[in-house]
Amino acid sequence: MTAVFVWRFRVGFRLIPGSLGDVSKQQVTKRRTTNNEILNVDALPWRYFLSSERTLIMLLRVACNRSVTLSTGFRLLSKRTFFASSTDHTSLLQESQVHRLGNHLYVMAAAGMDAATVQKVPQLHLARLLVDNEVIHGAKVVNRSLGSPAQVCGKLVDAALKDIGAGNAQAKSTLHGLSEWVMTGIKEKEGVDAYKDLSATDLQVLEAIASGALLQDPVAYAAGKEGWERLAREFIEKGQGEEAALYVSKGGKLTAVEHLVDASDFANTSGGAMAVFSF
Repeated sequence: MTAVFVWRFRVGFRLIPGSLGDVSKQQVTKRRTTNNEILNVDALPWRYFLSSERTLIMLLRVACNRSVTLSTGFRLLSKRTFFASSTDHTSLLQESQVHRLGNHLYVMAAAGMDAATVQKVPQLHLARLLVDNEVIHGAKVVNRSLGSPAQVCGKLVDAALKDIGAGNAQAKSTLHGLSEWVMTGIKEKEGVDAYKDLSATDLQVLEAIASGALLQDPVAYAAGKEGWERLAREFIEKGQGEEAALYVSKGGKLTAVEHLVDASDFANTSGGAMAVFSF
């Protein structure tokens, strides 16, 4: 059965009385084409919408358990960006809620979303965080227009720390971007304090690590391990690591830099290093 949805918009997809149809705020009218029966659907908070038509169709299918088509008016308006202004960003994050889905995943979603819907529709996720064996990791902002992990994911870390318990939690952070920062410092001969005490030979090894050439050669990597750790610590201290900055902002203390442990597709952007924080 096909359902046609018509509603009103202003910029940013915030529902208000407006121009597209005869429907009130936070109310969607569903018209069944077979018998013209009208049903008002108020089960979900329609204050904010995601950017794509496909995402909204999935959301409505979950809410109504029926197939969905959209009016031409929405198809045109859906080409707008997710948010109209920084005010929308701020309001969304302030009002957002954290859901723990299973034993390992924490998800941030817009206020009013129930956990079952958030689990069914991953496109509703604003940010995510993982916890394994009391180790927090994998902080990710799903919609990058919202800001950096430090700006967006604080609520997720707070929720994880509360569940784990004070004094028991650790966090393991990627250091993606470290390699580029190192290479830029070598090229421009400024911006990296650690270079002042390194020899030309040391710099050659560090450049090889930054290029990714030594990720599969732990013996050769060992020659630059100490220098790479110094660079990683300075990288974090200067707020260059996005995920690391999140954990620092929540009171995390850098306790170790681990080498050749990043198994992600972006390991070559950090020389395989990751940072460990305690709380």
